[in-house]
Amino acid sequence: MKLRFTLFLCLAPSLLFAQIKLSGRVTDNRNQPLPYANVLLLTPTDSTMIAGTVTNSEGGFLMENITAGSYRLSVRMVGYTSVTLLQDIFVDKTLETIVLTETATTLNEVVVKAEKPLFEQQLDKLVVNLKNNVVSAGNTVLDVLERSPGISVDRQSGSLSMNGKQGVQVMINGKLQRLPLNVVVQQLEGLTSAGVEKIELISNPSSRFDAEGDAGIINIVTKQQTDLGTNGTAMVGIGYADLSGFWKPTGSLAINHKRQNLLLTANYSLVQDNRWQQWNYERQLLTPNLYSNTITDRYASWPVQRAGLGLEWNINKTTSINTLVAGFSDYWKMESFNQSRVMLNGRDSARINLYDREVNHWKHLMGNVNLNHRLANGARLSIDLDYLYYHDHNPNEFTNTYSYVATNQVVQEQVRTGKETPISMGVIKVDYETKWRTLKLELGGKSTFSRLRNTVSLENMVGEAWIADTRFTQNYSLRDDANAVYVNVSGKAGPKGQFQAGLRAESTDMEMTASGQRLFSLDFLKLFPTFFYTWQATANSSLQVSYNRRITRPAYTSVAPFVIFMDPFTYYWGNLQLKPAISNGVQASYTYKDLLLTLKYSQDRNAIAGNQSRYNSEERKTYIYADNVDQLQLYAFTASWPWKVTSWWRTQSNALLTYQKTNHVYAGVPIELNQYSARLSLNQTFTLPGKITLEVSGVYASPITVGLSVRKAAGVVSAGVQKVINDYSKLNLTVTDIFWTRNSIYVSDNPLLGQIQKTSYYNEPRVLRLSYTVTLGNTKMKSAKARTTASEAEQQRVN
Repeated sequence: MKLRFTLFLCLAPSLLFAQIKLSGRVTDNRNQPLPYANVLLLTPTDSTMIAGTVTNSEGGFLMENITAGSYRLSVRMVGYTSVTLLQDIFVDKTLETIVLTETATTLNEVVVKAEKPLFEQQLDKLVVNLKNNVVSAGNTVLDVLERSPGISVDRQSGSLSMNGKQGVQVMINGKLQRLPLNVVVQQLEGLTSAGVEKIELISNPSSRFDAEGDAGIINIVTKQQTDLGTNGTAMVGIGYADLSGFWKPTGSLAINHKRQNLLLTANYSLVQDNRWQQWNYERQLLTPNLYSNTITDRYASWPVQRAGLGLEWNINKTTSINTLVAGFSDYWKMESFNQSRVMLNGRDSARINLYDREVNHWKHLMGNVNLNHRLANGARLSIDLDYLYYHDHNPNEFTNTYSYVATNQVVQEQVRTGKETPISMGVIKVDYETKWRTLKLELGGKSTFSRLRNTVSLENMVGEAWIADTRFTQNYSLRDDANAVYVNVSGKAGPKGQFQAGLRAESTDMEMTASGQRLFSLDFLKLFPTFFYTWQATANSSLQVSYNRRITRPAYTSVAPFVIFMDPFTYYWGNLQLKPAISNGVQASYTYKDLLLTLKYSQDRNAIAGNQSRYNSEERKTYIYADNVDQLQLYAFTASWPWKVTSWWRTQSNALLTYQKTNHVYAGVPIELNQYSARLSLNQTFTLPGKITLEVSGVYASPITVGLSVRKAAGVVSAGVQKVINDYSKLNLTVTDIFWTRNSIYVSDNPLLGQIQKTSYYNEPRVLRLSYTVTLGNTKMKSAKARTTASEAEQQRVN
């Protein structure tokens, strides 16, 4: 039975003079606060209620004017196992964190589990729950992100944007993925959603997080073991692409063994993605009158393997040690066929055929040791040590055939490029958390030491020998040292208010060299303040305002010289002149029951925009690279609302409306671009007889400005059906991009750039996926978990 209490005191008048206070905090087993949990103070003999309250938005509660004595404290929330504690209260007392575990109760062999909504708004983030999502089953994490509120995915450039802004950082279980975003996006496209519990979209991160990424943070939380004993999950699946006819097998296995103070985990997954892509590049040069059109068909084999081993050991009630060893192999092997047509002054000039064989093999190994300790005064200390190693092996071989119309001459050339990139990183992070009177104080520091070597080469076949092209052959080294400290204070601000204020200082010392000569450097110390205020107007409505300052540093792949051939006249290139972008943003959010409205304004200096095209008239070649935009202003309005139409039909609607103003000076001439855009998503869920669930989702994105280019409108419609076979297994069938509308088309039509350009990237449509998931071991909650104490709950792993 669902109980709702407002602040309720039931004390005799004589007890009001005791002035004893009892406070605490309630979280789930991942240390996420549980707002609106019922907290009851009962007599120990007959459970008569003495006082009652509900937790606030941060999971905290406070009871005042309690008379001295012994009590039972009962904490309850629908969907979680209740916790009852025996407490002697004779002075003001702050309890250790009370942890509630999600319920799964067996009644007559029918398992009834608490079901969370697909989208869940929390104090500082929007949570996408994947546990029971039908369309997500069997698909990748990138597919799920593409359907999430405010998230836009550009698969070709490997970029993510949140609420209309680029510069997103990605975390997995709270750990920042320290790779260029295009590489991280590639990893997410090879990560199955079967092992993911939820995705947190943090648009305004607090000072506890790195200041990197002016658009916000995406935190991917994997499934964790909470029950005693041994269990796990296995998934096998097969996909089929309608247009290309390629098959896409996938599978994963996760095994967990938990005792009272020890948890062992092991996982492995394989995603074999065989795919087709088409790139279409049209260019009209104004001087001279030159037109070219390039069509590239790409056929790739892409197996991604991931594995991990973890140990979590609760040494005693106050100390735990966790270790993790994980890695992946991401092997992209592709053949592409490129056909180009060149016209000069309206007449055919040349036809070019280009054949490319590419291998791009990323390997990664990481180790982590984490120490958590609770001090005698209730404070927490956490220490993390990480070592990460990456290696990228990326050779290409090109065979180019030129057919000149005027002379009927045919010329063939062979070119090969190579890139070897080893990366090593060491990270140490210390976090301290305590309470001072009614305030929560957090302090911490972090140091990251990165070393990178990038060996690039380009060779031409001359006769029967490969001759190096010294313009594109070089050994590069990058040193990147970053240090940060932060302080964060939070607490109550009046009877209905909560505040959080923080300051983070970050220093960056980055240097890139080639043969001992400095090519690029950054050395600065900057401050990044944050502020949040929440006012709980009523039990059903609240208002939040926030401010933060963030930075986006250039990714090394955007800076380091490299070359990717689109055709013999068009290259993807690095930009040594790229600067870090600084963003200031304010946001206001209003929540009424399940309705969420948000208004945000941000201003970026030196905003970094990918895939910007520039024509070099001397070389008669076009270079595509990341570039700075002098100033970018963004106004964004978001709305999210679920609706339970009937007992068997639910909808989730999300809308994002933006106005973007871009100011830039190019070749001494000011350029101003103004763009209104919208992004709408709708998710429909139908619960049918026979334990069958049907889900249909759609996303539409209107045109939007990206740097000095405009990305055309796009969308995607997907559907899925799930059949629950029994308590331990289920079958899912999904189809993505039913109408082949998930494509990226960029248009740059600005006379100052000297060209009109249209670039189109087409991905294969209608990918059908069938997956079977089975739960191994015992899935029922242990009876020992039905009643616990706060100190016992602290022995569980806190993420």
